[in-house]
Amino acid sequence: MAPKKCVGRQSRKSWRKFSVKHQAAAERAVSYMIHTDNLTINTVEKKGFKRLAQTLSQGQFECKSRRTFGRMREKTVQDLKSALAEKIRNAGYFSLTTDACTLTKPKKSYLVVTGHILDAFFNRSPATSNMLKEVQQENGVEEKSQLLLVTSCETRWNNTCDMVERYRHVTEVMEKLGNPHELPDEEKLAELEDCFSLLKPCREVTELLSGSTYPTSSIAIPTCKNLQYALTALVPSTLTGGQFKENLLRNLNKYLEKIYSNKILIKSMMLDPRFLRTYLQPREASIILTELEEDMTIIENADAISDSTINLPLPEKN
Repeated sequence: MAPKKCVGRQSRKSWRKFSVKHQAAAERAVSYMIHTDNLTINTVEKKGFKRLAQTLSQGQFECKSRRTFGRMREKTVQDLKSALAEKIRNAGYFSLTTDACTLTKPKKSYLVVTGHILDAFFNRSPATSNMLKEVQQENGVEEKSQLLLVTSCETRWNNTCDMVERYRHVTEVMEKLGNPHELPDEEKLAELEDCFSLLKPCREVTELLSGSTYPTSSIAIPTCKNLQYALTALVPSTLTGGQFKENLLRNLNKYLEKIYSNKILIKSMMLDPRFLRTYLQPREASIILTELEEDMTIIENADAISDSTINLPLPEKN
């Protein structure tokens, strides 16, 4: 009788090592990390990196020496240069900015040149902008109501939300232009819808808390709480939307911890008759109420001292 084969199990030796394909892919990824993150070659021999590599690979990755990655340097740099050249070659618009940079060790000065690839098919080209307007005019849209795409601006609040919202409004117009650029397919449009549904409440909160004609300290905590509730209740229809929701909530929760522990904002909320203790636990509300009473006592005593100082008789003249 032939011995039974062990199905679904591997020998200890084969489990501990990557396949040749996976090992090579991991080495290329490490080399890419070294050059794109401006790390030194000896990073691969440091304890922290080795522990990280073994943890992520469950002990299967065989970390090579710095000499090995040194020999891979030329190939990696050439691949990065080729990828960058291809990106520049396919760019519609390209601009350069310069700045001075001085290093401390060794102390040398350099002129740094930075390239910016602009995606400006509709916003920088008069011909294509006119095409977008003409199609809208054919659809009966008045000139004052015609729209252009919103360009990216990292320093402008809610810019991503505005970009997606504007594209949603001109989607049909874009499709009628004969697909001058590669347009998002149905799956990508669904992902954009999910992202917009998550970004829109954030934009509304930003605009509300940025008001200059009304006090905002008392509404900060209730507004942020309601934002968390609203985002948690949303159910994205795509995998990308679900991942975006998870990352957005994780970063938002980390940031809001500072707001929820701010005594000034908490006391302002409790003094607002619209909220009072609504967003506080009973014990926390009791503590804050006691502190408010102490604050009022201090203010009253200060006012009393100020009044008595004002009423002091003036010294007589000699």
